[in-house]
Amino acid sequence: MIIWGVGKVTKSRKGEVLERTCEYCNSTSMWQLSKNRTWFTLYFIPIIPYRVTHCIECPNCGSYMEISKEKFTEIYQEIENRRNLGYNV
Repeated sequence: MIIWGVGKVTKSRKGEVLERTCEYCNSTSMWQLSKNRTWFTLYFIPIIPYRVTHCIECPNCGSYMEISKEKFTEIYQEIENRRNLGYNV
């Protein structure tokens, strides 16, 4: 019997982007730039990513706003530039 599934999600947080008030948890905090992958699994082991979502995410409740890959790359470059200049990110 082969056990397979879908829906395992991994999140890769890249850094803080902006301060925003969340519509769901009503808290104001620094939102995170995040790249989420949804995986096809075999025996509960993630094997193949079949969906990638680029988003800005609330660190308190996990709600998010999807953004385009181009916008994600642009924001990520800004974060890396701030890190290289020695700013806290």
